Amino acid sequence: MESNYTRSSHFEGIFYPRKKEELKKNIFYLLNKSQIISEISDHSKTKIYGIVVPHASFTFSGLVAAYGYNHLIHKWNKNILIIGTNHQGIGNKISIMSQGIWSNPLGNIEINKEITERIIKEGNKKIFDELIPFKNDHTIEVQLPFIQTIFTNEIKIVPILLLDQSHKNVRNFSNIISKAMINTDNIMVVGTSNLGHYENEFSARMYSVELIDAIKNLDVKHFYKIISKINGSVCGYGAIASVMKIVKSLGATKGILVKHDNNKTIETRSETVISYVSMVFT
Repeated sequence: MESNYTRSSHFEGIFYPRKKEELKKNIFYLLNKSQIISEISDHSKTKIYGIVVPHASFTFSGLVAAYGYNHLIHKWNKNILIIGTNHQGIGNKISIMSQGIWSNPLGNIEINKEITERIIKEGNKKIFDELIPFKNDHTIEVQLPFIQTIFTNEIKIVPILLLDQSHKNVRNFSNIISKAMINTDNIMVVGTSNLGHYENEFSARMYSVELIDAIKNLDVKHFYKIISKINGSVCGYGAIASVMKIVKSLGATKGILVKHDNNKTIETRSETVISYVSMVFT
């Protein structure tokens, strides 16, 4: 992969505002409107290992995502490992973009080549350095405006997409990442997922509560039992499970729910319910 490759934004004007000033205004509005929960009394001093946030458009899930990102303000991480979901069905089970730049209306954000190469080496041909799956990915792209706003210009990213969401693949992937990240300081893990697509609000509430409880307890095995029961309707469940396993290996002991909502808050006439969640791992 070319070191000077720039992955231009594809979803400005669709998932988030196209113009720089409008996007900045939108991000600040969402961050100001979201609030820190009382369970983390002083988030600036609390060790946070990672977060799970949604990846829909800012209109529907931007506020939910902001609740999660608000907990990263005053954190001094220099690298963000972002685990997204391969929606295109193109590429291998696990894809990584090893070098280059992601560009959007707020500017450029560089990939940390040193960390990506370490992950590829640790993966031993199980993690593939390939560009195509990332070209039309929105799950990572919609995270970047938050990251660019909260962190300094020195921040770098490690973008990864999961095509295979199975427990086995997640277990292998998480072990690789955990080993590659040993002795790596200043890294934050971000997983992107919409918590589910359901036929009605009753089902959405019932299954969301079960899933959230499993995430709180970092219980990946039980999490997958619920996923099996609801036929995998969670968009990006592999990303959630990966974050759970990775942060636990780094020292996290629990997940904390900071915001849960669904699309019907905005789209009241929608026939289906899409559940969104932000969770913080401490």
